[in-house]
Formats: sequence, structure tokens, C-alpha cells
Amino acid sequence: MVATVAGVSESVPLVVVVCTGNICRSPLAAALLANGFARRGMGVEVTSAGTAAPVGAAPDRNLLRVADDLGLDLRSHRAQRATPELLATSDLVLALTAGHAAEVRVRAGRAAITTLLAAARRAPHIPARSLGFAAWVQRLTASYDEQPAYVAGADDIADPYGGPRRAYRRMAAEVDGAVTQLLSAWD
Repeated sequence: MVATVAGVSESVPLVVVVCTGNICRSPLAAALLANGFARRGMGVEVTSAGTAAPVGAAPDRNLLRVADDLGLDLRSHRAQRATPELLATSDLVLALTAGHAAEVRVRAGRAAITTLLAAARRAPHIPARSLGFAAWVQRLTASYDEQPAYVAGADDIADPYGGPRRAYRRMAAEVDGAVTQLLSAWD
């Protein structure tokens, strides 16, 4: 799913949200981010991709129900792979787990990358409005880049795929809370 925010200039920042299959966590996070940037009047393009995405697959049916509960319609989303070409064009990559971040690092090298949870923790301490988007991204990802090893599980949003609907609701609440905290830096 690609969501473009109104009021876009020629140089539109691109945020790519990455999970495994791109049929559950990342499309939800991308839609929430796109809506949040739009509400703030920011020209930011947001898309999602998966490290092992079944290209063209529709979102998981339990995800669609949870997304509906959040007022999001993800029925038109189709899975795409996190290719080196897509990642190279990004201004910010938000991974849903530390493992995804490590894999993106291998595929994209110099991409500005962090996990969604790490970014959400850091964002309230970075004066986004006075910095601008590019400097905000640099500060948001700098300390994450300096850490050679990730703490297993600390920055991971659990994958509910194939589980009960309550697991999807937990994931959705965690993603929604992280996106809200991340974007609060722009309020």
C-alpha cells in the first residue's frame, strides 16, 4: 500500500515499513503512519514491504478486521518485497523487529533504519519541528546505527499471523501506540 500525503513537493520523503510477509504488521503500520503524517499536513509518502513477502498476496483476514476497527481499509493492499531498489530510495526504514532491521541493513547498506519501537522511544526527545524531516531521521536513527548488536525481542513487535484475533488486536494496539508516540514529535 502506498499512501501519499497531500501538499507534496518535488522531493517527497519516503518511509518504508518492513516486516516479514507484508500482509499483516507492516501494512497496518504504514497506513497509520500515512494517516498521521496527513493529519499533520506533512508531505510524506509511506509504503510497506516484506523481507519474504508473497508478492501480490492480500492482507490476512484477521488483520482486515482489526484494521476496520481502527477505521482503516486495507483491502486494496498487495504484498511487495523489500528490494534493494525500494530500500535505496527510502529516507527512513522502520522495521518491525530487530531481525528485519538487520536484514534491511544487508540489503540496503546505508539506509536510515531503526525499529518502529526504538523510534517511538526516541522521538519524544528529538525536537522534530525545529529540525525538519531529514535531520529528524538522522537523529532518530543515529543511536540505533551505533549499536552493533540488537537486544533480542526488545524492539520486536510480535507477528500474530495464524494466531487468534486477540493476538492481532494486541499487535494493532502496540503498533498504533508506537506510531502515535513517534508522530507526537511533530505536534
